[in-house]
Amino acid sequence: MSDPWRIFKNDPNRQETLRVLWPDLYECLAELDEPGPPRVLLCVLAGNHPEGGPRPLAVARIGDQYGHPACRKCIDKIHGEGHEGWPLKRERKVGRR
Repeated sequence: MSDPWRIFKNDPNRQETLRVLWPDLYECLAELDEPGPPRVLLCVLAGNHPEGGPRPLAVARIGDQYGHPACRKCIDKIHGEGHEGWPLKRERKVGRR
């Protein structure tokens, strides 16, 4: 089986392609130690915002672990007012190589 980290590090073109098309995989393979700028996550439930305009900022996830990022209005609509949702922060588990 081939080593994805070796392939990634040996091919700058592949690195740039992943950085643009699949940022989460890029972050994993690049093993970024320094924190980058905070990612701005928008509410993914566009159907709940009939007023149009830009989607509001997400404040939490609807479901535990990999739930969709949602704004305060959507969290309140789905879980009831006062529910905090689940954190947006992701923890990266370091695997053995």
